[in-house]
Amino acid sequence: MRPTFHPSRGSQWLGRYDRIPGDQSAFHLRYNSRMERFWPLALRTVDGHTLEYWFAEDPAIRKLADTVGALQRRYGGQEGGSFLINEWGQVLVPCGSGDGRRYFAGVLQGEWVLTDPDTSFQTHSLNDDDGLECGDPWDLPYVGVPYRLSKGDRIYFTHRGPAGDRILRPEAQDRDLIASLRSVRRWGPVRFIVNPFGVVLTKKPPDRRFIDEEAWQAVYVGRIDYDNWFSPELPTTTNLNLAAIREAVDLLELLAELDENDSPRTVRNDRTLTHGPTRKHSGVHLDRRRLLSLARQVYNLAKTLREDPRRGAGGSISSKHQTSRTQDVGLNELLAKIQNLLNR
Repeated sequence: MRPTFHPSRGSQWLGRYDRIPGDQSAFHLRYNSRMERFWPLALRTVDGHTLEYWFAEDPAIRKLADTVGALQRRYGGQEGGSFLINEWGQVLVPCGSGDGRRYFAGVLQGEWVLTDPDTSFQTHSLNDDDGLECGDPWDLPYVGVPYRLSKGDRIYFTHRGPAGDRILRPEAQDRDLIASLRSVRRWGPVRFIVNPFGVVLTKKPPDRRFIDEEAWQAVYVGRIDYDNWFSPELPTTTNLNLAAIREAVDLLELLAELDENDSPRTVRNDRTLTHGPTRKHSGVHLDRRRLLSLARQVYNLAKTLREDPRRGAGGSISSKHQTSRTQDVGLNELLAKIQNLLNR
């Protein structure tokens, strides 16, 4: 499946966000002298040398670079800087001014690849775990969203927001993933990452030596079970206005379309401690229960705005959202689209 990028309207992102400090934990938009333009890449240090894994050229990646760069210029003053791609393919761009705001750039789907640092003729996929077993070294960029396993074997996420940190937990604990993590790190709290394709990685000290964690060895753990994981989020939780709800409906329709068309290869999960099925996926996978839950959330937001159009972000009164026939027609159209999703 070739990569596709679905750009957003650049709404502020108020959902889950965290990253490990340092250049190698996120993707970056940097100037590529060969291409004479800003282009995305990932970084990896080997024997003290930083290797650059540029995204392979593709129209979808060009659209991604243009969208991320535009957000960086608009909210940070200049093009270039870090961005994240979470396990749902959602591209998140932090504000360069350092005020803690993040923005939703869009959704990246499909099998995008990185070029080899030594030769652009060879490419690597962060989705490729063929032949790897739990605990094997991971010899590609260690980039993804960080999650944690507590000493008491509970998976959780630390959300870094302007109002402070919040601890979030999934609806259910994935016992198979926990067992796999414990086969690599037998005791104590564990930080692990989930990359854009749902691959789970962590680091362990080489030869049981507790040196600086930056020098620990990256290892493969397995894959998340998307049906037993955190739910995806939409960029509308508190942005109560027509544009934000329209963007949420666009994303809902994209999720539904991808879920109907996605037929990922099922493989045996022999790389972990269990033998259940896992997925080699190329983007969002969403079960119907979660899709309906998200649709109902957006439906309720749209109904609230239609019934009280004076309400702005966070429920406050806003002069920007005065009653208008245009807004009412727009909301009725969006409500009809959501109802169609609920009736599928």
